[in-house]
Amino acid sequence: IFIAGHGVTLGQRYFFIPHEFKRSEGDMETDIRNQGLPHDELGDMLAEVPSLKRVIIFDTCQSGGALAINRTARDPFAFRGALVRLSRAQGHYVIGASAASQQAQETSQLKHGLLTYTLLAGMKAVNEGPLVGQTVNASDKVVKVRDWFGYAQDKVPLLTKLYFGEEQFIEFTGRGESFPVLPLPE
Repeated sequence: IFIAGHGVTLGQRYFFIPHEFKRSEGDMETDIRNQGLPHDELGDMLAEVPSLKRVIIFDTCQSGGALAINRTARDPFAFRGALVRLSRAQGHYVIGASAASQQAQETSQLKHGLLTYTLLAGMKAVNEGPLVGQTVNASDKVVKVRDWFGYAQDKVPLLTKLYFGEEQFIEFTGRGESFPVLPLPE
């Protein structure tokens, strides 16, 4: 599952901001709480998907907030708790483009958010930019999710330093055995 766009953490709750979001003349936080998709509701929806292996990518600002929720979750259906329950059998991996307090950077030069660009580069799926030809190290030519996310964890801070002068730190979590995502193209 790939989620890209705007995101914000209010208090202990991460919200994905949908394209249809409309700003009212009232309080911005109220607008976000009323129109945004909170992490716990997203977790409930994901719990309904009958899959043993899952990859979820958040290329949004403050997306690390969705991953850190379990430390202060108030109910057993909170997003991170749902992720842990889902991951026990086979494998479940989630990556967020930035820490809960950081913006997720993007640049028109790369035509993507930096996390998305890096993940594509790791799979040999970009034709321009500083990571062309720098793929995930896959000894058997098949990229495993933990290696893919580790590649992004190493490269995104370097790219944000290059383009914006400061580092952006992605966050990822994984449970269960790392599993193949895709073969590397020749």
